[in-house]
Amino acid sequence: MDTKMLEKEPEVCRMGNGNPERGSNGVGYIAAAALDEAGRLILPEGLRILDCYPALRPVRELAYLRAEVELDYDRGVPEGAVQALEELFRRQELLIEKRTKRKQLAQVDIAPMIRDIAFAQEENLLRVFVTVQAQNPGLNPQLLEKAIARYLPELTPDFVRVRRRQLLDADGQVFR
Repeated sequence: MDTKMLEKEPEVCRMGNGNPERGSNGVGYIAAAALDEAGRLILPEGLRILDCYPALRPVRELAYLRAEVELDYDRGVPEGAVQALEELFRRQELLIEKRTKRKQLAQVDIAPMIRDIAFAQEENLLRVFVTVQAQNPGLNPQLLEKAIARYLPELTPDFVRVRRRQLLDADGQVFR
């Protein structure tokens, strides 16, 4: 189907402070969204809009991101994984390699960017409920896997899924 890319910023697609004209996506806008001939919104497969509301506060008040990370293990969650990961993420320093905005590799300490973390074990899945800094600097929850791979390689999952659930202000209140 031939679709027309969004020409203006519809409220339903605004998810942050990205700029669709410059190709920004992720937390910013749903840059790949389009309108069909009837004017209905078409989203990429697997992407759903869970909520829609007008932006009432400045982005500078955004402080934290609450996310759910699923660590999937094909052969079942290794024994002792929860305890080992709890100990890992309680460390005062967790250095990982991360690409900078200038595309260079740098050592980054993610420990101070993790506000809280909890685990729930299922048969082949370990759910991680985490609140991380959203900006200045922000932590992509996907990088938790890098810390696991570096410090506890035997607990590196076979697959990781991240769901960003809520944005919070500095007081832990829902950011809207």
